Amino acid sequence: MAAAVVRPAAAPRSSPEEVHRGRALFHRGVTASGEPLRALLGEEGVELSGQAAACANCHHSTGRGSQEGGVAAPDITARSLSRVRPEGTPGRTAGRPAYDVASLARAIQHGVDPAGRRLSIAMPHFVLSEQDMSALASYLSVLGEEKAPGVSDQALRVGALLPLSGPRAPMGQDVRDVLQAAIAEVNAEGGVYRRRLELIIEDESGAGAAQARLLETGVVALLNGVQPRDGHAEEESPPILMALPATDVPSGEAIFALYSGLSVQARVAMQHGMEADPKALHWAVVAPEDAAGRQWLAGVRTETSRREGVTLREHLYLADARSLESVVAALRRDPPSAILFGGTLSELQLLVAGLGNSAQQTAIYAPLMLGRPDGLSMAPEVARRVRFVSPVPLEAALHSRSPEFRSFLQRHSLSERHWVAQVSGYVSVKLLVEGLKRAGSGVTQAGLVAALESMRDFETPLTPPVSFGPSRRVGLLGASLVQMDPAANRLLPLASWRELTP
Repeated sequence: MAAAVVRPAAAPRSSPEEVHRGRALFHRGVTASGEPLRALLGEEGVELSGQAAACANCHHSTGRGSQEGGVAAPDITARSLSRVRPEGTPGRTAGRPAYDVASLARAIQHGVDPAGRRLSIAMPHFVLSEQDMSALASYLSVLGEEKAPGVSDQALRVGALLPLSGPRAPMGQDVRDVLQAAIAEVNAEGGVYRRRLELIIEDESGAGAAQARLLETGVVALLNGVQPRDGHAEEESPPILMALPATDVPSGEAIFALYSGLSVQARVAMQHGMEADPKALHWAVVAPEDAAGRQWLAGVRTETSRREGVTLREHLYLADARSLESVVAALRRDPPSAILFGGTLSELQLLVAGLGNSAQQTAIYAPLMLGRPDGLSMAPEVARRVRFVSPVPLEAALHSRSPEFRSFLQRHSLSERHWVAQVSGYVSVKLLVEGLKRAGSGVTQAGLVAALESMRDFETPLTPPVSFGPSRRVGLLGASLVQMDPAANRLLPLASWRELTP
């Protein structure tokens, strides 16, 4: 939106509900009724709808404007709109009065400023109800003035959800120590824009309640967060930086995963298999009928659809041994060229044992994250036959690119018990700090999301370059291929880091 209205100082304060509705319009293009915002662009009246019509697209999430393709979108924060611009203002061809409530309809619906001049042709004409117009004005009346949750003049509060109780507690405690030490080093160097980082940690047991407590406290971001189960994150929610997404993360949500989920891992595994043996045209996918299995299956279907001559047999099984046994019997009768297995380690061992010698030439791929999270041993026949796909770059998993991180652990007398998880925590702090720097001293949650989206090929000491974007929520879109040496209980490289081929 190229111009709008701020309520006069004498007007009553807007209600939090109105500001909330206006925020949804500004950032996401969602009206009070839940319908997409509509706007008409240019003389041809090209219709924009929903997110494509949102004001933040041109004016930035901060409202401070942007320069895109030679078109300048001006500052529309409350301070800018409420100020009289006299004739001869530097950088402006003409002055204008301050915006007020009466200017709203002309500016938004007809593209006319308070002085009666036409706004830029790049300014859409919005279709808004009286209720939505009032809500948008309410939000603009505080845009640029309100502090984001977790932001004060002295500190930036960050939340973390970690497994601090139960069987995964040792790993959670090691990651906690890494986060605390990494943030302590940032603070020792002056913090971010002279604000210290303040870390608040909750036990992820009962994830919904723990996350709710952090949001109630007020945090500008979440580290190692739990992905919302309903798949929805509102525009004012803090961005979540996590290692592995529970499910594929849609673009537009405030969730940024460092590593790829199961669907990408399945695609990389199939790409590797087709390169290793171009004649392997008969594939089978074996996966449990649960969320993880469906994600694995979705990746296999996507990759299969890209390849001519490849056939795919789908075998889904229930969470009982008899169901899996019937799948194994079918595979034994008619062995495929390769199997993409998306179940657990114990189920994988049943598969390999059940196949026996009937399918010795059949390549088997399985996700390492489900089979061997951190040092889990496996039967020798499984280690020999299975190619594991890992979302973690092989260099990080094998400690071969880690002098900086090793030095960091030594400085703080930290263990190396859960290396991969600790690396993930360390890198997440690096990404957060870079995002906060890019968001600027007036950081907001929406501004931090936009800053993270701007990352392209960001170098970390432990991973390949990380990239995010408005339509990309996974920083490392790829995987590595490894096999296990059961005698030495270590990983053997099969294929180093592979970017996903679109």
